[in-house]
Amino acid sequence: MFSHGFSTTNAGTGFGLAIVRTIVEAHGWVVSATESETGGARFEVRTTPAPSTRFGSETPTSARSAPTQ
Repeated sequence: MFSHGFSTTNAGTGFGLAIVRTIVEAHGWVVSATESETGGARFEVRTTPAPSTRFGSETPTSARSAPTQ
């Protein structure tokens, strides 16, 4: 999903989430995608790695979500 060229539509460029990942990683942060409580996607950006992430777990123990508008 965060790879260059990944898109779920024919009209998509596949650049959006790849750019997000590049920016997030350039800051030393971590981005992940999960399902939101109300359905749909939820993107979480951690500014400090969760302890479980350091050992290969995909389940965040603490996360910081970007505000929605």
